[in-house]
Amino acid sequence: MTASALDRIREKIRRADEALVRAVAVLPADLSDPAWRSAARGCREARFRVGLGRQVADVKERVVPERLVPLLEAGDRDALLQAITDPEVEERVLDRVGQLALLLGGERLRDRVLRFYRAWVIPETKRRQIERLLERRSAGSGRGSQSGKESTSHARSGSQGSRAHLPNSTRGV
Repeated sequence: MTASALDRIREKIRRADEALVRAVAVLPADLSDPAWRSAARGCREARFRVGLGRQVADVKERVVPERLVPLLEAGDRDALLQAITDPEVEERVLDRVGQLALLLGGERLRDRVLRFYRAWVIPETKRRQIERLLERRSAGSGRGSQSGKESTSHARSGSQGSRAHLPNSTRGV
């Protein structure tokens, strides 16, 4: 795995974030916040964006197996969540999508987009990463995928985990 693989996934995420913000910018502004969030979660761009979590997991596992493999073997979802979480990267993503939303729709759209990313996009992406990592590990040992409520609740606490213990070369993914 080279730096170019990391750069490719980072670029995919940037493009997906831009597409998602543009897609939610055209949702009716008069929707209540819960209805807006539901519509945003249902859009193709949102599903694609969080689905990139699976690719991010593949990159991270190849780049830093020595950090992830012991956590995977232990099935420790909390430790995995901490290992894949980088608050600085999350803030850069929020800054980027917030600026674009502000340009496209003003402060109200920016506020909605930021709440949406904090409450759903980022935690759901982490949940997908953890599921993918455990799925790959299970496939190698003959066990089935382990997903469900437990992983969702752990992923939702995402930003509260400690800093990721991944090398700087992987932390931006």
